Amino acid sequence: MDEQQDAPIVPEHDARQPDLADAIRVTPRMIVALRGSRPWVLFLSICTFAIAGLSGLVMLVLMINTAAGSQSRPEAIGTAIGSGLVSMIFVGAYAVAGFRLFRYARSIRIFCLSHETEYLEQAFEAQRAAWRWLGILAVVLVGFYGLAVLGYLVFGLLSGGP
Repeated sequence: MDEQQDAPIVPEHDARQPDLADAIRVTPRMIVALRGSRPWVLFLSICTFAIAGLSGLVMLVLMINTAAGSQSRPEAIGTAIGSGLVSMIFVGAYAVAGFRLFRYARSIRIFCLSHETEYLEQAFEAQRAAWRWLGILAVVLVGFYGLAVLGYLVFGLLSGGP
């Protein structure tokens, strides 16, 4: 295989053009757009925290009820605790997502108050981190739900369902 084909493609710098970073300036319209998106980011953060908290509470109640109603059968108690702990992993993932969205909203607020480039960079970094985590969470949840549907279908076919 040719070495040039494996080499990464890096654009050459044209000395006649200024660096992109030097050419960008923050306009009032950009600040207005960030100010307008901040309440929505904060709202989604709060919703995510609420989903995590309520899901955690529901899972805890279900674990306790299942374990208490199992009449001391070890396999039932183990199943209740195991499924509850797996559910708590998802609760933790939602809490992390909420925290990352909250951090993004806070970074936007700090930039809009200060108008300093450093804080705009922090806002972009927080945005990237939030979207990255949410993307990973979405892929994991879609995969989990896909496995659950597949499991229900297989279980239904093996048990003689329609």
